[in-house]
This record gives sequence, C-alpha cells and structure tokens, in this order.
Amino acid sequence: MSFKRAIVRSVGPEIQNGLTTQKLGSPDWEEAFLQHKKYCGVLSSFGLEIFSIESDKDLPDGVFVEDTAVVFEETAVITRPGALSRRGETESVKKALGKFYSQLEFIREPGTLDGGDVLQIGKNVYVGITSRTNIQGIEQLKEHLVPFGYIVQPVKFSGMLHLKSGISYPGDNTVLVVKELSNVDLFKKYKKIIVPGNESYAANSININGTVLVPEGFPDTRELLEKSGFKTMAVDVSEFRKVDGGLSCLSIRF
Repeated sequence: MSFKRAIVRSVGPEIQNGLTTQKLGSPDWEEAFLQHKKYCGVLSSFGLEIFSIESDKDLPDGVFVEDTAVVFEETAVITRPGALSRRGETESVKKALGKFYSQLEFIREPGTLDGGDVLQIGKNVYVGITSRTNIQGIEQLKEHLVPFGYIVQPVKFSGMLHLKSGISYPGDNTVLVVKELSNVDLFKKYKKIIVPGNESYAANSININGTVLVPEGFPDTRELLEKSGFKTMAVDVSEFRKVDGGLSCLSIRF
C-alpha cells in the first residue's frame, strides 16, 4: 500500500502525564519533540504530506493519533478509545480526516476501539480484543467495512496493550511478530519473521512506501528483516516507548 498523507499531533509537556504500563521513567518532552520532528521528516522524505494537529495540554496521550481512527481507501472510522481520558482526542482528528473523506463512520457506545488494535493486511482486518477494544467495537467496525469487501476478524491474546504491540505487516505476505502471537491460527497463512524475545518492542514497525521503519536500538530485528529482503531504516522513538507508544502510534497514514 502506498501512502500519500499522514496526520500527526505535535508534542507538548503534557506527554509526561501520559498513560503507561512501562517502568522506564518519565519522557523528556523536549527530546520527544525532537524525535517527533525527525519522525515527521522521515515520513515526508518518503513522499507523505504531513498534516499536523496542535498539541493539547488536556490530552497527554494525544500524540498517539493512530488510536483515534482507522482509515481505508473507501472510508475512515473514528474510534471510541478504550481509555476514558483519551475520548477527547477524536474531535480534532475527525475534523482533520473530514477534509479527505466525504463521509466518516463512528464507533459508538458501548463499543470501544483503539486503532493500535487494528492490523490491516489487504482485505483482511485483524482486531485485538484488549482492555482498550471490546467485542462491540469490533462488531461495529465490521458493519462499517463489510460493504467494501473487508473481512474483520477478532484476535484473542494476552500480555500486550495492543495487537500491534506484537505484530506488524512489513509486506510480501509476511508478518513481523513476537513469539507469543506467532502460533495464532489466523496468522498461519503468512510467512513469519519472529522478533527476538529481547527486542519485542520492534514488532511495532511500519512499511512506508517500500522501506520498513524499525525503532532504533533493535539491530537483530532489523537484520532479520533485511535478510528477508526488506529495506529498513532505524528511527528513534525511545521517549515515546516510556508511555506505551511505538512507530505506528504516532501517525494516521493514508
């Protein structure tokens, strides 16, 4: 899939109050700002036009825009984040996406859905059942996507915040996946690159127009990708890791 645009949200001091399951310390917001600027520069260098939403002191997790919408060629669905403190993030994203889609769909109560739980591989859409995404949200997403020929399938697992914390799609019918998800029946049809146990964070990598972006500091995963024929680039997102964020979380790409 070729991307032309990315929606991002800039970073402010509020990121230091973001939700986290990690024990890596508080992020340095100025360093996070610089990392985010470089991240946007990388996306731009691969041909994406960047549309930036201003940071908001009341939305400490707002930089992780991926969770607020899932986008497809035919439609875009505004989510209903599982964390109550994040529900306010969707309004500005709705306005941003409304410039590109004539009609938007919505996940509504009692459904919850985080974009980080949604993995698209062609017409297959895999959605993690997690503390942030429930069955009602998945069923609503299915209703929005089935008319366009998508197959939406729930994925049961444990031990990770989001589905895409442990699996991504670099391309070529191949998934980059942690060992814990590698034997899930739904993924048996794909070739697999198993992320080394000490590099599980690198499972959240993203293919941007032919180059797989890998978080900096995970050389073994990058080497495995390159041995499988993928072109890679390392991008430093270490400050975002401290608040449960990864490469895919920082943008909505379409």
